[in-house]
Amino acid sequence: MTISIIPTKEAPAGSALDGVWTRSSLSVEGQTPFEDSRVTWAQLGPWFVDLRSPQKEGARPAAFSGRVEW
Repeated sequence: MTISIIPTKEAPAGSALDGVWTRSSLSVEGQTPFEDSRVTWAQLGPWFVDLRSPQKEGARPAAFSGRVEW
């Protein structure tokens, strides 16, 4: 299988944020870390996808994608 991504003026590649990351918890403003899902984030230029895999019983898988403007 071959996947080709051709950058355009609308979706330039080469951002310092390009890549794939995972996290298993998140703490906001010093609160106790919490996450019911393992999160995988992939980004290329302004485009991203967020995939969530349940870590705890009762959590549901989820995914969303879109365009980031910083």
